[in-house]
Amino acid sequence: MTIHPFGVTSSPSCVNLALRQAIADNAERFPKHLINLASECSYVEDCLFSVDTEEEAIGLIDNLKTITYSDGFRLVKWISNEECVLKPLPPEELRSPKSQHIIQYGCLESALDVVWNITKDRIQFDLKEFEGSPTRRKILSFAASIYDPLGILAPVLLNPKLLLQKLVRQKLEWDGQLSEEENNSWNRWLQEQKELSRASIPRCLTPKGLRRVALQLYCFSGSSEAAYGRPCTCDVWVRMKVICLLVLGKTRVTPIRTVSIPRLELTAAALLTRLATQLVEKMHLERPVIFWTDSMIVLQLLRCLTRSSPSIHDPPVFTS
Repeated sequence: MTIHPFGVTSSPSCVNLALRQAIADNAERFPKHLINLASECSYVEDCLFSVDTEEEAIGLIDNLKTITYSDGFRLVKWISNEECVLKPLPPEELRSPKSQHIIQYGCLESALDVVWNITKDRIQFDLKEFEGSPTRRKILSFAASIYDPLGILAPVLLNPKLLLQKLVRQKLEWDGQLSEEENNSWNRWLQEQKELSRASIPRCLTPKGLRRVALQLYCFSGSSEAAYGRPCTCDVWVRMKVICLLVLGKTRVTPIRTVSIPRLELTAAALLTRLATQLVEKMHLERPVIFWTDSMIVLQLLRCLTRSSPSIHDPPVFTS
């Protein structure tokens, strides 16, 4: 069998298996870093990667096409924020026949369901209009429809989560009408979130035309009676200049069951270390990560753990 039908239930898993097998079959023919890149940057049937120069991008495209074509795969629908990267490719392999000219006229593309402004090389947010009167069901559906994997909008999306939790505590029916106070609160949030359609963030941590010198990751954790969060930022050293950018952010509302503030602070710190571990692995960071917290409970617990358990080597260092 050389062709697999599209759209059947098993298609995603079959594509993933076949792609990984193609990479494994060519592991000895290509450099290790290229094989690792092909494995790490593949998401089902999509491949997404970023490099410093146009020459690197063109070389990677040629090598990736060779790796997959040897096992019957043809990588198509190429898109890039640099027009010169697309010029060597035939028109049938581009995202669209006009892809070579999208840089000139401007274009919005979807990269793993994230809106990517190719002209400005920035990430934007696609927010839909809310229709009908607010109910518990519609509020949940609307809040869940805003796709924000990086948590850039986490502070904004916290308000509908808190409102939903309040409705759950009231045991409001799924299609029950909100009170006047809750309805006004929801309408105010709808007016505020319209401004997010004009907001955008840089796709790349390093400014265009500048090579990254060093990168330092800072992670923060905090909690309150209503919610707890853990943003991660990084400092990029470029030509004796430091640029601070938000990399990732996560927030959660506190459970309906009453939980003490110390327990929430410890939970936020524990989740922060897991999040930082994933970032270090994905971003290939070499510098130590610096954690920040305003909770003395977290700091004292870490001191107690390191004293009572000598087997714990290099515990996370939190700074108040």
